[in-house]
Formats: sequence, structure tokens, C-alpha cells
Amino acid sequence: MPWKKKRKQRDSGTPLRPTRFNFKGCGCVSLLLLFLVLATVLLYSQWTFLQHRFVTYPRMADALAELEEKRRPAPRADGRTDLRGVFHSHSLLSHDSMGTPAEIVRGAKLAKIDFIFLTDHPATPPKDVPPELQGEHDGITLIPGVETSQGMIAWFFDTRTVDPKASLAEQITAVQAAGGVAGVCHPDEPRPWDHLPPFTAMEIYNLHADAKKTKWTMSYRVGEMFWSMPKYPMEVFYGLFHDPMGYVALWDHLTIGDEDHPGRRVVAIAGNDAHQNNGVRLVVSPQGGLVLTDTSPKVEPMMESTNWLARRFASGHAVGETVWRWDADLYERSFRFVNTHLLATGHSPSELRAALEAGHAYVAFDSLVTATGFDFSYRALDQRFLMGDEAPLSKQGVLSVDLPVSALISLKRNGVPVAQAHDTQLRYTAKEPGVYRVEVFLDYDGTALPWIYSNPIYLK
Repeated sequence: MPWKKKRKQRDSGTPLRPTRFNFKGCGCVSLLLLFLVLATVLLYSQWTFLQHRFVTYPRMADALAELEEKRRPAPRADGRTDLRGVFHSHSLLSHDSMGTPAEIVRGAKLAKIDFIFLTDHPATPPKDVPPELQGEHDGITLIPGVETSQGMIAWFFDTRTVDPKASLAEQITAVQAAGGVAGVCHPDEPRPWDHLPPFTAMEIYNLHADAKKTKWTMSYRVGEMFWSMPKYPMEVFYGLFHDPMGYVALWDHLTIGDEDHPGRRVVAIAGNDAHQNNGVRLVVSPQGGLVLTDTSPKVEPMMESTNWLARRFASGHAVGETVWRWDADLYERSFRFVNTHLLATGHSPSELRAALEAGHAYVAFDSLVTATGFDFSYRALDQRFLMGDEAPLSKQGVLSVDLPVSALISLKRNGVPVAQAHDTQLRYTAKEPGVYRVEVFLDYDGTALPWIYSNPIYLK
């Protein structure tokens, strides 16, 4: 036996030759070890995104889907229709968007909304609004408008006449004089709020501002987009969400007023600030290759390639044509995340305008649970007053809140809670005049998610 032979050699003093081991298969073992190391590194670097994709987001989606199934919206008794829509959206008329009318309408249909108040940036020279971006298209009402760098959003006037260099106050005054409707956007930016002329509406939330505030790194954005965005886009968007309590407090300040500045009627709306310009795309270059660039037209190309593979992909496509793109902020996603509801008598632009100016509106994060069926009213003297209305205070008057699903209701007077309930309804007999509005929160995983912000009822 080999071991006996070695023992004899050792006993006789003969030098032992080193034993030769068989290393067959050692290359596979090395590759396996390398694979395990790389897999461990990859798993560690992607752990947060994997946890979101397979644990956090599915659990949130299932919980919200269960609430959605429990919805029991009551029909409205006043003959009005609760229409879901979007304020603040951009198209190819803006310098920072390439969204076509067809893409906007398609996104609106997928998001199940009824109207869009567009807000394109003024162009130099001014551009005419094409017929495809105004009026009703496939059941979606499109209302052209403008957003200026000073912070005005406005509709129902000739947007070509806006002076982009005028001050915010001057722009609002000009729009009002032209018979239009003016509002103020981006409450995250400084504005001379107390010194502005009367304006109709203001944003109490802006999705784009929320995204900027989050400041995700590029690697984090790519990780969320790759793993979770296709299946759980709204849950990824909630990673950007911040409670808008500061902006709501600013709105309260304007509607309530103080010793130096009397309260004014200001309608709260949400700003979707949809551009569909957050992503990457491959475009055919004049050299017959491909250019990697952002989905915003104002961004410089990131990389250009004219190798054989690039030319092969570009073959058969016209110069400037997009052959592939990957979007994070598709219109249907931005449109769906938050909505402004108008209680209107119909879908026409004039009927939507009337509802907006009257304040018959509320803001809702419908991506959590569809808020249609929410109602806030005041019954007094055999009359029913809606959100946005002024009403005389009556001893028998009752403020009523109704929800399609049970949630935490907070009724506020002049910004201070006066009644709360965790139910599908709340009734409150108001004994003091004031600005009354409602906030509603959904229960999820031990937290209260902001869901609905009503416009006020002004009891005089």
C-alpha cells in the first residue's frame, strides 16, 4: 500500500518525494468561489432595492388594494359629478418636455382621469396651441395654460400674450384683466404672498418639488427604477413623498388672514408638474450611430457611439428618431399619483372653470385609494353649501363629512382641529364662524398617510 511504502522510505532515511494531488476540477471550484463573492457583493449592494421590490412595496400595494375593495362611495345628491383631474402639466410646447398630445391623452386614459389643466412655459417667439391640446379628446378635456418662471399658472386667456419678464403680481393682474384665471404654483419657492393681487388658486403640493427635495443619488434612482418601477410605480413615488403640512399652513394663513392682512378666498389644488422627461433614450445620430441622452430636450447628450452594433441598431431609422427609451415619470404615473377633484356640472371647459373658481374642489392622493365619493358640506336654513361656498352661521347648521372608506377625519377651524373621528362620516354643529376644512388620513402600518385635503367652507 502507498502509505506502507512511504513509511519504509522514512524509516530508511530515503528522502520522500512530494505527493502529487489531483487538481482536476479546481478551476470550477475557483469559478464557483468567484461567483459566490460577486453574488454576495451584488446582493449587499442591492439589498435595499430587493427588500423594496419583494417585501415593502408588495405589502403596501396589498394593503391599499384591500382598502380599495372596501370602498362604498355614495352617489351625489346635488346633480354634480366628481371629476378627477390634473393641474400643472407640460407638453412639447414647453422647452423641457417632448410630450405629444397622443402621449398625454393616452396617459390620462391609463390614469383614469377626466381633465388636464396644461401649463406650458412661454416660448420665444410665442407658439400657437394646436387643436390636439385643447378641447375634448377621447373623453379627456384638455385646457391650455401657461406657467411662468415667476410662479404664475393661468388658463382661459390667450397664453401667447403673457409677458415672461413681468413680475408675478403684474402677470396675475394682466391675466385677470384679460378675463383669465390665475393661480400660483411651487409653494416651495419664496413668493410675496401677502402682497399679491387676488388670485384664484394655489398649489398645496407639487410632485416635482417633492422629487427635488428627496435628492436621490443616481445609483439609488437606477436601483429603484430597475427593480420596482415597472411593477410598483406608485410605491416608488411614495419614496419621494413629504407631508405638505408647511404648504397647507401657508394656505391657511392666506384664507384666515391676520391683523395686517384680511383673509382671502384661495382654492387649493395639487401640482402634478408632469413633464415625462425623467429617463434615458437612444437617438439616431447624423453619423448613423446612436446617441444616449436624457428624455428632456434641453439636456446635452451623455454618450455617442458609431460602432458596428450602434449602426446596426440605427439602420432603417431616420436621423433624430428615438429607437429606445426608458422613462421613470411616464404621464400615466405622474397623472395618477395625486389629483385635484372638481365637483362640476359637466366636462366642458366652462363648467370646469366654474367649479374651480367656486372652490368646489378637493385634493386627493388617489394612488393610495380612490377618493371619489368624498363629500364635505354644510346644511343650514334648508340649504346645502359645498366646499368653497360662503354660508351664514346657523344654530341648526351642521357640517358633514362622508367618505367611501373608513379613515381618520380631522375637521379644522382656522387651521386648528375641532373634531375628529375614525369612521366613514363625521357630523359637527358649528358654533363659531370661521374657515372650516377637512383633512383625511389612511391607516397603514402604524402610520397615518395623508389622503384628502378639502377646500374650505367659509362660515360668516
